Amino acid sequence: MLGVRAGLDAGVSPLVAVIMGAITGVVGGAVRDVLCGETPLILRREIYAIAAVAGATTYVVLIAWAGPGAITLTASIAVTLLLRLSAVRFDLHLPTERPKE
Repeated sequence: MLGVRAGLDAGVSPLVAVIMGAITGVVGGAVRDVLCGETPLILRREIYAIAAVAGATTYVVLIAWAGPGAITLTASIAVTLLLRLSAVRFDLHLPTERPKE
């Protein structure tokens, strides 16, 4: 949400703010994984970037609808966390392209 907020404060369009928020979340996670010596989640089939985009979109929509505030931030974080935890709990993955035999 920090990337989205920075984008909106800089006066970029909501779409660019969502992209900035998703990139901020994904790159932060990738750096964490590299420092821990693991394969970054973004390079696996995990639902990771999709959750970041959904949370960022929720934040932009709620800012436009209800204005900035703690509830807007909390709801956006909850959407992101719920999607990510649901993907882990129910073993949900993104589809991958399979080579033709």
